[in-house]
Amino acid sequence: MAARKVQITMKTPARRRVGLLLASLCLPLFAQAAETQPTHEFSLDNGLKVIVREDHRAPVVVSQLWYRIGSSYETPGLT
Repeated sequence: MAARKVQITMKTPARRRVGLLLASLCLPLFAQAAETQPTHEFSLDNGLKVIVREDHRAPVVVSQLWYRIGSSYETPGLT
């Protein structure tokens, strides 16, 4: 008697669930690695808020300027 091969396949929704489960289990690892660098925050005399975060994984410097402008920052009756 010859042995038969039995092939078990998962349907597409089951594959998605397994993939999402595995991805959700890996997310805390990435979140923990991102929080290891300390963040320093201070304000200058002119009111400029400065946030510094060092990351020595690559010899790169990144500078960002964020402006608080737009209707969400307007005071009703004043502007």
